[in-house]
Amino acid sequence: MVVDDMVPAPPTRFRCNRSRMLLNIKVTLHHVGAGQINLKTSRSKIELDTMQAHRKYRLNRAYPRGIECDDSKTTARLEHGMLIVEMPINKLPSVVPNGAVDDPESEPPANTAVKKRKASPSEAASGAGKVAATIEEGLQRPGGGVHGSGKAKKRPRSAEAEDDARGAEDAVAVARPKKGKKGSGGGAGASGGGGAGEADLMLAALNEAVDTEAARRGGSLAKMKKLQAAEAAAKERAETKEAEREQKKRELLESFKRQKAERKAATKGAKAQLAREAALTTPVGGDGKPKKKKKRVSFSPKITDE
Repeated sequence: MVVDDMVPAPPTRFRCNRSRMLLNIKVTLHHVGAGQINLKTSRSKIELDTMQAHRKYRLNRAYPRGIECDDSKTTARLEHGMLIVEMPINKLPSVVPNGAVDDPESEPPANTAVKKRKASPSEAASGAGKVAATIEEGLQRPGGGVHGSGKAKKRPRSAEAEDDARGAEDAVAVARPKKGKKGSGGGAGASGGGGAGEADLMLAALNEAVDTEAARRGGSLAKMKKLQAAEAAAKERAETKEAEREQKKRELLESFKRQKAERKAATKGAKAQLAREAALTTPVGGDGKPKKKKKRVSFSPKITDE
């Protein structure tokens, strides 16, 4: 007997097609027949079991993200051990960025967010004036701090020098005038100083670009020279090998000619020796010439009978 709690759930995958408003459910059921599957769908969940098959599974899961479907139009098919269930979607909650589900029926809580009011120009100017006054007051105090009170503690000279420098920078930042329009005098002075600085920056950038280009060209020239030297060395090696090959060919040809001459001389000497031996063995007549053998003529019986 199989306990229901021990029956495993099959691998299941949910896929939502928002364009077609269709929910696709794929359940992996290998070695299970279609007649052994007990399937039941509702608006919010799917129930399935294969208790009649050899491999027993049980599935009882709700649709993800609160999706509701029309179970009266459910279609199911079994393909290659995969049960594919499809049904149209009636309710599809939208997904918000933080991962929660936005339910249109539920009302949003009140005072969830407070909009930050933008400060007016007058308030911003008064705030900047208060900050400048606070910095100036802190610089005038003996302790050198904004919230210092009572007798100031003795501090090293390096710390006092740093405070003086910071105070000067703050004073310059507060007293710096705003950049006016192009036609105003202050704007013209500022634009003149800014133009000089921009010109220096452009000149420095141009010099850097020229140096970079020169370095790149120098590197390219060095690479080209190195490549030419490598090509010349390869050409010299090829010429040396070709010369050695031609020298070997000439040596082989001379050796062949010498051997041929030696064989020819040996053959000529052998022929002369044979001629001398033949002359010694051939009979000589009275006139000193070798005797010629007489040719014997035989007549056929027909000729003799006639």
